Amino acid sequence: MSLKIKLVIVIHEDLFKQDMVIIFKLAIDPLNLHGKNIDTAEEKEINELFVCELRAQYNIEFDNKKNLETKASSIIAISGTVAALLFGFGTFIISRVDPTYHFFMYILALLMISVTSVTASIILSIFASTIQKYLVVADHRAFYKGQEFDKETWEKYCYSNKNIFNMAIANNYFRCIEHNARINEKKAKYVKFAQILFFCGLAVLPILLAVIFSNNPNIIKN
Repeated sequence: MSLKIKLVIVIHEDLFKQDMVIIFKLAIDPLNLHGKNIDTAEEKEINELFVCELRAQYNIEFDNKKNLETKASSIIAISGTVAALLFGFGTFIISRVDPTYHFFMYILALLMISVTSVTASIILSIFASTIQKYLVVADHRAFYKGQEFDKETWEKYCYSNKNIFNMAIANNYFRCIEHNARINEKKAKYVKFAQILFFCGLAVLPILLAVIFSNNPNIIKN
């Protein structure tokens, strides 16, 4: 089966997994052709286009990483400000509202729900913005054994056939995309729940004010 056919059948998952076994082997030993002839101009063009498509998806995952961490940082900043205001407002309510007011315990409960929601939003956003171990295609550590530079591995990649090198890079792209996408999905869940909790904390405030002033507008002690 020619490389052209192998690259076209990516839509068939099972067959594609079988074909990728060859790429895994080539990634380990880029100079070993395993009897495959991939030197035609057409196959080289297809190979390069395939790598370009993978590179685009790889870059998208890092763009998603940046966007998610930016959103997480914004939520931390806004939630921190709101949390500080809630603590101040809570102190005022506890010190000034008449404790004999029959809705006093409901006021405290709503205040605690609001503060807890906003605080939880900050914690989830911190989790989303923490440094994760993203994979890169060309990791310099692959060319080191401990602290020593691995010249043999370096020469294999430097002097390997261009198509074989591209196939090895394609394998690395697949591995990096899958790993980085899973990390981004986890970050996205943190950001999503952080946003929900933040808005829930804000939604409680009108209810809290309504409970304080609706039945008895004179419950604030002088």
